[in-house]
Amino acid sequence: MTREFSQIEVGRHAHMSSAEVEEMCSERVGVEEITDACAVTIASWYQSPGPTGIAFAGLASSGSADVDTLLENIFYARNNDVPALPEGEREAAKVQLDMLATWALRKVDGSSD
Repeated sequence: MTREFSQIEVGRHAHMSSAEVEEMCSERVGVEEITDACAVTIASWYQSPGPTGIAFAGLASSGSADVDTLLENIFYARNNDVPALPEGEREAAKVQLDMLATWALRKVDGSSD
């Protein structure tokens, strides 16, 4: 599948608290998309200057990221960072990253405001 636009541009958003992100994700999973503010907050938790977190850093700081790189970063985080979390936090982290991936794909496909 070729996307016409692969850059996400949502601008800067105030970051949410972890409790607000957890609440939004638990309420919306499978029902409704997360907000831009929620997406940039989740990205901020995994950002790094290296190749496995650079798209997270861009989204978290400027509201801009290449979707393909962001999806690669999400895949890496889900398979490498999440297993290192305490057992009680892993499932929520997977859901949050999955919701971030869905949000990103809908942004570039034009299905989300």
